[in-house]
Amino acid sequence: MKVNNEYQGFFRSERFTHHITLPPSHLNEKTVLKPLRKVEFKLNKTFLKSSFPKYVATDRFRFFIFPEDKNIDNQHFHILLFSPRCRDKEFNKDHCIACRFRGEPYFKTCPHCTTRVLYQLIKEELPTKKDFRVTICEESDFYANTYGNKKQKFTKEYDDSYLVC
Repeated sequence: MKVNNEYQGFFRSERFTHHITLPPSHLNEKTVLKPLRKVEFKLNKTFLKSSFPKYVATDRFRFFIFPEDKNIDNQHFHILLFSPRCRDKEFNKDHCIACRFRGEPYFKTCPHCTTRVLYQLIKEELPTKKDFRVTICEESDFYANTYGNKKQKFTKEYDDSYLVC
């Protein structure tokens, strides 16, 4: 139980800024990784310098993917986005009221700009017939983060059943 609490505490951290729900589709645990790696790469490329692959893992965007339901027809995915504290590039000052008034040279990562880019990239890379949902976690009191990993059986140190891009 202690390991489960540790995992849930980790995933409730404020660094996990977005919860994405992909509905049941043709994707499975093996095929979902390739398009999500593309989305993750483009997201990093949009907000960070071109040298972002050399950044430590905590300074770039990363997906943690939780498959849910063993029945292949109902399998869907809950995805948590780990976000860096700061972004390197100025972005969407004209479209985002939160970014319009930022004056620092290195901007704090804006969840609203990230959401807008996530919707665009997921539509490009994961064409599905059903709608997917992106939630900003701080607006739902990080409940979505707990929901995303509630069905996981974190019973032993080596028994983690989530995917990382």
